Amino acid sequence: MSRLPASATTGTTAGRRTDVRRGSARKVEAEFGDPRVWRFMRRTVKSMFPDQPSMWLPESPMRRLHYLYGRRYLADEELLKRRRSVFTFGAVDLARSMGLLDPSGPGSFTHPDLSRME
Repeated sequence: MSRLPASATTGTTAGRRTDVRRGSARKVEAEFGDPRVWRFMRRTVKSMFPDQPSMWLPESPMRRLHYLYGRRYLADEELLKRRRSVFTFGAVDLARSMGLLDPSGPGSFTHPDLSRME
């Protein structure tokens, strides 16, 4: 049973309502299977953890079965709460570094003026 609300998991394809989770494992496999994407991901992870080879990605990309196996851990409620919290703090730090949360800047926090984006 899904922990996501129906509104977060449904979409439309050619006028039909579809569950966007269907086929997501195939989409992940197709995306990660592109040698350029996988090479980029491997370089990125290696640069983030240069002294921790155990964190490096393998030579060959994830396959559908790897995604399906890992997905059940990513849907854990406690992990989702922690990810949301980390994302929120990261998003605020990023917005602040871009000048979007400057109280004296034009616009508001929720609708910053486009001049801040230059």
